[in-house]
Parts: sequence; structure tokens; C-alpha cells
Amino acid sequence: MKVAITVDHLLARESVHPIVEKCLEVFEDAPIFTIAHRPKAILGPIEMRPIRSSFLSRLMQSPSDFSRYQALLPGAVKQVPISCSYDLIINISSGLSQGLPKCEQTKQLTYLVNDLSLQGKGLRYHLFKTYCRSFAKKSLAQADKIWVSSDELASRFDLLEGQYELVPALLNLAELPLFPTGMRQAFAFRDLFVNAPSFGEKSARGLVDQLTSCQAPFVFIGEDAHLGPLKSELGDDKFLGNRCLGEFAPLMAQAKALVHGVESCDATPVFESMALGRPVISLGDFDGQSLVNKEGLIRVALDAIGNCLTQSDLFTKDEGDIKSMRAQVQGMHDLKFKGKIMRLKSKGLNDYFGP
Repeated sequence: MKVAITVDHLLARESVHPIVEKCLEVFEDAPIFTIAHRPKAILGPIEMRPIRSSFLSRLMQSPSDFSRYQALLPGAVKQVPISCSYDLIINISSGLSQGLPKCEQTKQLTYLVNDLSLQGKGLRYHLFKTYCRSFAKKSLAQADKIWVSSDELASRFDLLEGQYELVPALLNLAELPLFPTGMRQAFAFRDLFVNAPSFGEKSARGLVDQLTSCQAPFVFIGEDAHLGPLKSELGDDKFLGNRCLGEFAPLMAQAKALVHGVESCDATPVFESMALGRPVISLGDFDGQSLVNKEGLIRVALDAIGNCLTQSDLFTKDEGDIKSMRAQVQGMHDLKFKGKIMRLKSKGLNDYFGP
């Protein structure tokens, strides 16, 4: 079976890229086709494969550049055709790459993981979102089978029940361990970790005001370039930036909770926090929330967060609660996802897709 892997971009590591890497573990000779690629932006096995991309690779530096060059996207997509010699395309999509040209006889499995068009605000992003949704809805028709990471995401792309299979996005649980009980009992559980991409400038300032007024220590984590003015005011020590899992896990395991805001973004940090046994204070909705709505998810409005923090029972060290939080994300285990890909390989195209 000759297989090609497709993905929207290789410009900066996001939640889609560990999924690509799991596919590469199973299909060891598969090349990668993508709309835009910045060499060495994503270290690891991805860069070791043949990569074909469009002319947008010469123009784009980050995923946010998609909105700037949206007028060029139709031509860019057409510039990355996949040869008829391939039997199967495994497409890990954020809303665009499922439309890369292919031959009719080539089977395509599209895994819709997240929504690239949600990154950013303003008129330019609104136009980009409109284009993305229109393109995605049309191009999903060329997929022979569709997996979606959450029902919320499926609804946004007008997919009906029966048109897709729910496959939760993967977590590398081996790098998100529950620390030994004795060690956890020594943790202070003092600082709040704030998921920076889930806040705009205005909502981030509102949160800082609330936390400062109740003397709650906090740090922002994740991509924070859009919060530049606030970062200048508060100082770099309040912003940890992007961290690999090896750095993130021991820090988050000692946090009081993760605070997730109202801006739509990748919700992976929410699930990573719960895997480490730490609760999530959610100020808004997020994709995949139905998977973790039983234990450790605290829903509050921004102006009520101070009252929430005084309720110590919400931030328990209880062993049972911690294990219940982790149990909710066990279905996202990366080995479980790899098993699905291996079963696809072992079944063969006809058995998996039908004649």
C-alpha cells in the first residue's frame, strides 16, 4: 500500500503534528504534502521525510499568515497535487488540506482535528473564516471516510451524525504522568496557569485585574505574541511562552488550576491539565468539552472568578478526584490512536473503505 500524509502546514508545532508523527511511525516510507512548510520549524521525524509544498512556503512564517495570503490559497492548494500512484491519503486537517488535488481512485481518510480559521480576530480573520468554512465544506466531499476530534467541531463544519466517526485528539500520556502521591502532597498548588491563546488583549486585562484584586498568583503559558502590550507591562516573568511537554508537565502538575478563556483556540492544554490531575477553570466553551464535563471542569464568568478561587474544595488534592480527572482523557491516549492507524494498515483498503 503506497501512502501519502497531508497536513495544512509545517510552520510551527501545533496539536496536529504529533498526530502526523504517529502516522509516520506506522507508514515508514510515506512522504508529506502540505500547503506551507518552513524548514526546521518542527524538529523530529517530520523533517526527515520528503516534503512537498506550495509557493506559499516562501511567503509564510507562521499559521497566522494564512489569513494574510487567503487570496492565494486556491492557487496554492492546486499546486500540491498528489500522484495517482498513491493508494491512500491520510489527511490530518485543520480545515484546508483535505482539498489537495488527488485522483478519483485514491482513497482518502480525513481526520479533522481543529479549525485553523479561528486563529485571530478582526475583519481580515472574519473574511478568512468565511473562505475556510466554504472551502472546507466543499472539499470534505472528496474524503472517503471522515474522523473528527469533537462533536462541536463536526457541527461547525455542518457534518451530521453518521457522516463522521468521533476520534478524540491524541495526548502523549507517557509525557503527562501523574506524579507520585508523596510528591503531589508536597506541591503548593498555588499559581494559576493561564492559557494565553484563549485570551484576547481585552479579556486578558480583565482577568489580570480580577486575579490581582484577589491576590491570586498567575502566569500565562502558550503563544503570547498577541498579548505584547500586556506582556511589556507585566514583565517576562509572567509569561512562560510555548513549552515542550517535558517542561510543561512538571510545572502544570504543581499549578492550582488552568484558566481557559473565551477566545476560540486549540484546547489541548485543557486536556493536558486534566491528564496531570489539575482542574480547569473555563470562562467559555471549547471543542471537546463534552468529553471532560464530569470531573475537574469549573465553569465561571470572568467577574466571578474571585469567588471561585475561595472555594478550596474545587482545587482538591484528593487522590480519587485526581485519578477521575485523568480517567476522562484516557480515550485520547496516543497509543490508542496509533492502534487505529495500524488496524487500517492491516485491514487493507477494500476491507476498510469497501470496494
